[in-house]
This record gives sequence, C-alpha cells and structure tokens, in this order.
Amino acid sequence: MPKVKIAIEKDGKQYYADGDKVFEWLFERYTKYQGRKVKAKVMPYTDRVNYFFQNLGSDEEWLSDMSEAFPGIGIKEELNKAKAWLLSNKAHKKDLRKFCYNWIAKANPTFRLEEDKERKIAIRRREEQHKQYNQYSDDECTDFKDVRDIFKQYKDKK
Repeated sequence: MPKVKIAIEKDGKQYYADGDKVFEWLFERYTKYQGRKVKAKVMPYTDRVNYFFQNLGSDEEWLSDMSEAFPGIGIKEELNKAKAWLLSNKAHKKDLRKFCYNWIAKANPTFRLEEDKERKIAIRRREEQHKQYNQYSDDECTDFKDVRDIFKQYKDKK
C-alpha cells in the first residue's frame, strides 16, 4: 500500500507528515466533536444590549430582588440610564447583568420612600382631623339660631 505524504509549510520551511496519521487524527477529532453543538454566531452589540434589556424587563424576580436590595433607587429608571450608556459607549461589556448590578449599586438614592412615608403620615393626620370634626352626630350639634343667640348675648354684655 503506497504511503501518502502531506507537505506542510511552517515559518518558511517545508515539513512532511504521514497522511495516514493526519487522517486518523482528523477522524478522531471529527468523531469527538460530532455530537456537540456548534457555537451560534455572536449577535451585534446593539442587538445584544437591546435583547438583554427586553428580557430583563420580564424578569420580575430579579427586579424585585434589586428593589429590596436598593430600596431608595428607581430600578427601572436606572436600567434605562445603563442601557443608554451601553449603547452610546459601545464598551462591549461581557456580563450585562453584572454591569447592571454595579450600575444600580453606584446610583444615588432618590429618597422616594421617605417622601411616601411623609405623604402617608399627612393623609393619616387629615383622616384623624376629619374624624374629630365628624365625631358629633347632627342631633348633638346645636342649631345655627342658637349659636347666633349665644353670640348676640356675648356681644350685648360688652
């Protein structure tokens, strides 16, 4: 059986390899990787960023975890800022979720919780005052004419 020689050129020098060994090695690699998935094409950067933020908006568990971890920060507003930054800088970040976490961690709190607490307290106070004003029934209240007479008597005494 005749031998097959394969010529290989490397760094300007020519080498020869045994064809049988090369084909055996190629066949072994082919069978080894035959069942594996081929990596998909990498999406363009802007498409990848837009796709990530679309899916992140539907990940309610992650958003609620972030809201609990950072109570004074508007998570959705900060994510919109992070998306705009990524699209404008073309930084090609690899781990977008980690980038978003770091972005939110560095954000300044808006103190909306304090405003909400103060608003709720003011509403409660108004309700309490309203209850105080309405604690008497119409039967217990004096008539307008009686009040007028009381003021007239007070005025006449002076």
